[in-house]
Amino acid sequence: MNLPADMVGQFLLGKTEVPALASWSKQQIGRWILHWHPRLPITQIRSQDGSDAGWLMGIAVDPEGQVLPAVWQLGFNCNEADAAGRFESALHGLSGRFAAVFLTSRNERFYLDASGSLAAVYCEQHQVVASSCNLVLQAGELQQNSGLVQAFGLPQRDGYFPFELTPWSAINRLLPNHYLNLGNWVRKRHWPSGQLLDPSRPPHEIIRDIAGLVEGFISGVTRLGAAQIPLTAGYDTRVLLACSRPSLSSIHFFTSPIPDVNARMDCAYGRRIAKQFGLDYSVLTWKDAPEAEIESWIYRTGTCVVDRITRCTRTDQQLDPTRFTLLGVGGEVGRGYFWLPDDVPSRPLSGNELVQRFNFPPVEAVIHAASNWLDQLPTSDLLEKLDLFYIEQRLGCWAGPAMYGPLYDRFLMYPFNSRRTYELMLSLPQDYRREERMPVDLIKLRWPELLEFPFNEPFGWLKFEAQARRSLTSMRIQIGNAGARRIKSILLRTFKSR
Repeated sequence: MNLPADMVGQFLLGKTEVPALASWSKQQIGRWILHWHPRLPITQIRSQDGSDAGWLMGIAVDPEGQVLPAVWQLGFNCNEADAAGRFESALHGLSGRFAAVFLTSRNERFYLDASGSLAAVYCEQHQVVASSCNLVLQAGELQQNSGLVQAFGLPQRDGYFPFELTPWSAINRLLPNHYLNLGNWVRKRHWPSGQLLDPSRPPHEIIRDIAGLVEGFISGVTRLGAAQIPLTAGYDTRVLLACSRPSLSSIHFFTSPIPDVNARMDCAYGRRIAKQFGLDYSVLTWKDAPEAEIESWIYRTGTCVVDRITRCTRTDQQLDPTRFTLLGVGGEVGRGYFWLPDDVPSRPLSGNELVQRFNFPPVEAVIHAASNWLDQLPTSDLLEKLDLFYIEQRLGCWAGPAMYGPLYDRFLMYPFNSRRTYELMLSLPQDYRREERMPVDLIKLRWPELLEFPFNEPFGWLKFEAQARRSLTSMRIQIGNAGARRIKSILLRTFKSR
């Protein structure tokens, strides 16, 4: 496998040159050498006095909606005693998809963005930080954790490695809200540092601020280049559409027709919304991915995540390689996505229960890692624990690594991915979030006519299919699985022919 060509938009930070990455761009600051694929944007970080202070990999947008330039000159001396804290505060104000290396005489640190969307793993043994486990292996050989690999069963079945775990014993994933000290290879939490819930502000003020941040991000990116955004039956892509209204001339909307009932509903909604509002829109053509392309996707992501998007690699080739792709990932933070109806703040949560709740393999290493993560959380509130699980485990360990799989766009980002945006979402009242009012109120504020269409509700033949599926569940009890499968096969052929 031609490693440099396959690892599009990826990076490796270490103390020695890596021969396998000789065709990549390379730069050195002090003892650290950064290798990066040519399609990964790089920003030079400089101190107030003009000296080099590190790199920002990816694309970041400041609070004014401006994309950071090729050189980001900080407004302070990076060798001052409080420089690391001031740099951290500056990072907290950025949105986008990025990771940052801060290198001074006092500090050597590696940071992720708010959800770890430009994912990173690290290996103390080889003294490297990289985007993928398979890049770490270019620095030296390592032993796979065969027991853990067998327990998760990737890539033969869908799943992902949570809680800093990877298929290799000596490689750990850096979680969002933590930085890695490159001097002693210890990771430390830097957010949240206080109470998440803010009852002092009314929801309409918070929604106004969230809308401004998302709209500002989209406007900033589309000033840099044209974009493409998926359009589905769900909440979060509709919010992106509402916040895209000032930038519509630069945006193409699309729907990916993954062969399942949810995607068929997405396509039906996408067509109707696009027609009603005159959007530049298309439905991609589904193409089954050859095994070799799926294996390449899995290799790029370090064999750390496999799911239905893994099998979209051939369909993704229809995306416009000159456009940025903006996804609705992260909007679930505003909806208490992992809360169950009987969850209350005072309810305890153990590592074993957490593993069972999210269907991870119930083996000792996973339960131990889950318990360690829970023990280190800065909150005793169950709902806040589940919110942080979503950001740090679901986004950081599933979505982030998966973003290295696609090859066919200019660069991929999430407009919701901002620490300030997440702080605002998490400060909304818990009942408000349970009722999923945030996306509705946000759309009402920015483009209320979009609410003429419901969310995730089948109609026409799709509604009939949903009713038939519910009936099949009942029929299995009466006639057994074999008979139900036969009826399901006939119905599906009927739906697909229409």
